[in-house]
Amino acid sequence: MGWNLFRPTMIYGADSDLNVSFIKSMISKFGFFPIPVGANGLRQPVHVDDLASACVLALGHNATCNKAYNLGGGEVLSFPVLVKRIFEAEGKIAFVIPITELIP
Repeated sequence: MGWNLFRPTMIYGADSDLNVSFIKSMISKFGFFPIPVGANGLRQPVHVDDLASACVLALGHNATCNKAYNLGGGEVLSFPVLVKRIFEAEGKIAFVIPITELIP
C-alpha cells in the first residue's frame, strides 16, 4: 500500500484554527491587536482549500506515492505583517499595540 505524508504549515480558512481565526476574532471584538515587541517570527500560512487540493492531486498520481511533502502557503510573513493582513482582509485599518512587558 502506498502512502503520502503531508506536513502543512499554519493552516487557516475554516474559522476553526487557533491562529488566524483567533486573531480575527480579537480584531472583531476589540478593534486592535497587541503584539509583543520582537515577535517577528516567520509564518507561511496555507489555506485549507489549497491544502485539500494538494492532497487530492497527490493521491491521484503514482509518481507522488511513498513521498513526504512540506506544504506551505505562497508567502512567508512575519507575525506583525500577518496580523496587518488580517486587518486588511477584514476591511479595517491595522491598529496594532506593541507590548514591551507584562506587568505582574
